[in-house]
Amino acid sequence: MRFIAITFLLINGLNGFAQLSIDSISYKNDLAIFRKALEETHPSLYRFTSKEKFDSLFDLTASNLSPETTELDFFRSIAKIMSLVREGHSFVRPTESISSTINDKNLFPFQVLVEDSFLTIKNSRSKELAYLEGAKIDSINGQSVPSILKLLSESTCTVSAFNTSGLKSRLSLYDNFALAFYYFIDTTASFHINYRTESTAKPISLKIEGTNTDLSGTVYPKLPPEPKPPFTLQIDQQNSLATIRISTFAYWMADKKIKDYSRFFKETFATLQSQKIKNLIIDVRGNRGGEEMLAAEFLTYLIDHEFSIYKYCRTKMLDFDFTNSLPNSKKVSLSKGNYQNDGEEYFMKKADFLKSFTPQTKLHFGGSVYIISNGVCASACNTFLSLVKTHRVGLIVGQESGGAFEDVDGRQRISFTLPYSNIFVSYPAWSMKLNTSGGDSNRGVIPDYEIKPTVDNGIDEEKQFTLGLINQKLK
Repeated sequence: MRFIAITFLLINGLNGFAQLSIDSISYKNDLAIFRKALEETHPSLYRFTSKEKFDSLFDLTASNLSPETTELDFFRSIAKIMSLVREGHSFVRPTESISSTINDKNLFPFQVLVEDSFLTIKNSRSKELAYLEGAKIDSINGQSVPSILKLLSESTCTVSAFNTSGLKSRLSLYDNFALAFYYFIDTTASFHINYRTESTAKPISLKIEGTNTDLSGTVYPKLPPEPKPPFTLQIDQQNSLATIRISTFAYWMADKKIKDYSRFFKETFATLQSQKIKNLIIDVRGNRGGEEMLAAEFLTYLIDHEFSIYKYCRTKMLDFDFTNSLPNSKKVSLSKGNYQNDGEEYFMKKADFLKSFTPQTKLHFGGSVYIISNGVCASACNTFLSLVKTHRVGLIVGQESGGAFEDVDGRQRISFTLPYSNIFVSYPAWSMKLNTSGGDSNRGVIPDYEIKPTVDNGIDEEKQFTLGLINQKLK
């Protein structure tokens, strides 16, 4: 506790000098606090990455700190360490002062569709470069696109397990690629690109300048606002087809209540039954998650047997005095009576989200089900898709989901800011094992039919493919 006391005394001494650079000793203190917090309280720190690799990166980061270390340098170092967790609920965010530097910076001038080996230019913020829209970029400043994606997968806290679908999906939204390049790779304002078009036989080398953008204060990654309402039903009586769109299970983000979702589910499946609908499309593209209990309630209309979401929920410890003492911390308090210790960890004995779910009998849907997903699908939506795959609810069309097939961390959260750098740190206190089977524990939910994303041309490729499956079945 003496170390912490000294730390806070130093913080108070620096409050009036927020604009001055912070020396490497202060960064080392922050790094030590960050390490202690993760090692003591993170419930799944070594699930996908060994302790040896964490220790090596922590030690290397400490040895590289110097008086020349900038605020952005330190943020990148912290982000790389957190990215080793490989769970999308564990992340760090740049400080306001780092974000504000974008005000006068020229960033990568294109919005792009990110694929494994190249970037397709969707839009250009520079009128002079608009002729490049549709071109495919193979490298930037001497780095191939695959190597850039590898760097971003190891530094953006966006990758769950060894699944880059969520990363690529988010980088393809808005100016997220330009922001990620600045925050995590290089702050350069000039870009040497190699690109190709349909009419060029060989790659073309071109040096371009970045463009100034009104992105001040933008938090990476920028994501679309939640549609309102978050759920809709469309009926095609002629083809005995219904389409349910659920954009989020986070009722609080959509200004809805849990009972609003429950009412929608009940009324929807009553309509499907009364109109004798035989084919159902469930579109969850872009659904970033929310309340998994709602996802499970929805599935009670589709699964014809009892099921549960989780095998167990565990935490590494019950005493969070250290993280609770840090600046701007979200105070975590767990009841000892509700946990059983196995010698190393604490397992929750009872909770609503650990219960079994009983299928609906009167309104159960017995027709053919098709689910459309993409890489943005994460957290509770990823859980929904994992259960769909496990219980063979229907065929999944689209792209791999953004989470991990067997694991998810969430609900009870630990969050705080590091005292000197003011970097925001957030990760779960709970780790849950999904009650799923039949998938790859190192990947997301793999669709039965993969449809590669394309630049928007006004055609819903995934929807059209799904309709083709339905028509083929009818024939």
